Amino acid sequence: MTRMTPRETRLLLLAAILYGAVAIYTGIRRGGDLEAHFTAARLWIEGLQLYAHPPRVGVWWPPFAVLLVVPFALVAQLSAAVAKGAWALGSLVCLGWSIVRLPRDRWKPVALALAAVAAPLHRNFEDLNLNAVLLALLVAAACDLGRGREGRAGAWIGAAAALKVFPAVWLLYLAYRRHWRALVIGIAVAAGLSLAPLLRYGVPGALDAVRDWLANSSPVAWTQGGSNQSLSTLATRLHLPGAGLAFLDLGCIALGVVALRRPKVADAAFEELAVVGLVAVLLSPIAWVHYFVFALPLWIIALRLPWQERARAWSIALALAGLATSGIATVWSLSLRDAVFKLSLYTWGALLLLVVVAFAPRPLRASPAPGPGFRSRGPSGTSGGTPPS
Repeated sequence: MTRMTPRETRLLLLAAILYGAVAIYTGIRRGGDLEAHFTAARLWIEGLQLYAHPPRVGVWWPPFAVLLVVPFALVAQLSAAVAKGAWALGSLVCLGWSIVRLPRDRWKPVALALAAVAAPLHRNFEDLNLNAVLLALLVAAACDLGRGREGRAGAWIGAAAALKVFPAVWLLYLAYRRHWRALVIGIAVAAGLSLAPLLRYGVPGALDAVRDWLANSSPVAWTQGGSNQSLSTLATRLHLPGAGLAFLDLGCIALGVVALRRPKVADAAFEELAVVGLVAVLLSPIAWVHYFVFALPLWIIALRLPWQERARAWSIALALAGLATSGIATVWSLSLRDAVFKLSLYTWGALLLLVVVAFAPRPLRASPAPGPGFRSRGPSGTSGGTPPS
């Protein structure tokens, strides 16, 4: 792991304190996603069913995520502000940990990547969602997979899949790269963490809880409007038939596969999990704005590509993607923000980012400098290799 200089450490701590003050205050004032799950956590504490009633919008968090909320729900009985502030602080720690371990040779690309996901990142603190925790799990999995620690990487991915459903796509990546040990451990961890909170209901009660959660997670519980920026919502807004959504999904998967097969500009495990992370967000039926914090790892990759004067068109494409995923167009007025949501601007920006990473020029011979916490390894686990283009 590359050590930060004392000056870098001081500057990062100062930035964390300054932004943390804003993020924690924002979370205490708002924090609707966490507040909604205080009720579910209290039901679990009392031995009552978690998912007997559908949420107002979207779907409930899975059982393991509700279990994670339980200590905060207990604190909220004394002070909701303290509980939400503690959750925001934990999210800030996860975000800072992830940033320190991003592959880097300079800090400028990291700063630009953070700017390119500024609104999704801050929206996570506005809503007090789980995505900072999931981002840390993704980075931890990439770190361990890059070092050949497949078991630990699988455990991190399994934990992420238990916290939210869409990271299950990361398990498919393990199968694609034939990381069988990581895959088996990931599935076991995801299943164990998902079922463990339900054991308090007994077998019949656990089955009822699973049935209720699935019923409330069916398409009728999704929302295809508002700030949902998934491909399925884009298909609805474009009035595409079912075949149109299938085309969008397959096109997104194809972009991901092409990007996975390109020569690497960073650690192979990090770069590939970055691609899969954003593809998973786009394929998810629900992709709120704060989900696009998972574009951050892929922005690190895009900003490390060798941009020359002859690649001016790709530079323009990257700038347009940055304008879209940063959310800068949503900060001026409520009416403009609603218009941006209806245009699915985040979706288009993420797709354009995938296009750039998949097709922009790359070095003929990849010789990435391993970033903090990473050791350059090929996708098969052998040191130094990269997949053929």
